Amino acid sequence: MIYANRGNCNHWLKLKLVGVISNRSAIGTKVSAYVTLDGKPQIITREVSGQTGYRSQNTLEVMLGFKNLESVDSILLNWPSGIHQVLRNIGVDRRIVVYETCNSALCQSVWPGDANSDFVADNKDLLNIGVYYGESGPSRSSISTQWTAQVCTDWGKQQFNGFDLKHADCDGSGTIDADDTLAIKLNYGKVHSKSNTAPVVNPSYPTLRVQLIKRNVAPGEWVEAQILFGDNQVPVQHLYGLAFDLGMPTKRLTSSTLQLSYVPSWYITPGTDAITLSVPQEMLDKLDGAMSRINHTGKSGYGQIATVRFQVSPSPSEYFIMPLSFTEAVAIDSAGNHIPFNLQNDTLYIDPLLGIYSTEDTGTRLNIFPNPTAAGTHLVYTLNKSEHVVLEVFTILGKKVVTLSNEEQNAGTHLYDFNPATGGIYMVRLQTGTRICTQRISVLR
Repeated sequence: MIYANRGNCNHWLKLKLVGVISNRSAIGTKVSAYVTLDGKPQIITREVSGQTGYRSQNTLEVMLGFKNLESVDSILLNWPSGIHQVLRNIGVDRRIVVYETCNSALCQSVWPGDANSDFVADNKDLLNIGVYYGESGPSRSSISTQWTAQVCTDWGKQQFNGFDLKHADCDGSGTIDADDTLAIKLNYGKVHSKSNTAPVVNPSYPTLRVQLIKRNVAPGEWVEAQILFGDNQVPVQHLYGLAFDLGMPTKRLTSSTLQLSYVPSWYITPGTDAITLSVPQEMLDKLDGAMSRINHTGKSGYGQIATVRFQVSPSPSEYFIMPLSFTEAVAIDSAGNHIPFNLQNDTLYIDPLLGIYSTEDTGTRLNIFPNPTAAGTHLVYTLNKSEHVVLEVFTILGKKVVTLSNEEQNAGTHLYDFNPATGGIYMVRLQTGTRICTQRISVLR
């Protein structure tokens, strides 16, 4: 038996919803169609969902059936953002795409600190303040930096990203100036919807790079790195504002030592022709920075623009490779146009044995035999007088294997055996008083 599905003459409507403030897939949006069927008012409801079962995937389009209706009076869309959107007098038997509207009070309100209206207060908001520095318009009825939607009259001027200029007046005073950066700091990292941007890069563009002064350091050392933009081959053209996030595993740093400072340069003179922002975020493993000129004129050039400093934790006992990498960065000219560029990162090597290698051998000689060895070896030294002796063995990565001695010893010859369980390269450190000597052991197994 063959079943013939001949269909029917009922009418339908398919909606493809696209979130603007909400997630782009519109998941969580509730759809309510208000219709009259068979002489009775009814509400047909649907919800956009990602899945309804284990390892399943639903279609993200909403399908509505209306029997013999040739039009729909109204459809209410309740978006996850809280926006309510109404569609009226819609024809049937077709597929329509609906974008989330941004005409509600929620969208048009100002969130203090979100100067570029991308739904988060962060370092990139400082760029918009710099571009429109000195502009003025209607002040808000409530001059406040509290993180909440604050109603404000449109200024009637658009920023380079299309949003009204009122968003850059973060404190609501009616003037865009340095005081607006306070709202960014107070509300830093707060979100009222998600957004994500990334710079466009190309090998022919100038390079924003982090460059360590010294790449191999011992635990407890202070580290300095330069932030540089462009070089003599490919300088930066018309740079006005720059914001960046520099990521690093901050658990390897001494707490509260992460610093970002801005140096007088070809680009800015801090406190004179620029505003700056530095936000160490050790809990998030990153350092956020931003700087912008305030005279509405970009600068061209290349070289250092900032300095990063921090102290490596004195406690690591193992060799550690620590990347310093830009996770996000944006550069603009005075008109707000994005300047494309490359990103170049750097790597720090924390070596506990560096403190051993850089010491002296003054009088107490350490003899190791046999070396190399396929089994155990003997460590022999002679003291000319009674002294406190520390004799330790480390792996080549700086992890302590054993302490053979940590005590007062009499003058004379002392011998210790060392027979590791595994082969490899080991470092022996002998400390007598203030003198230290080291030697390498090769165990062939």
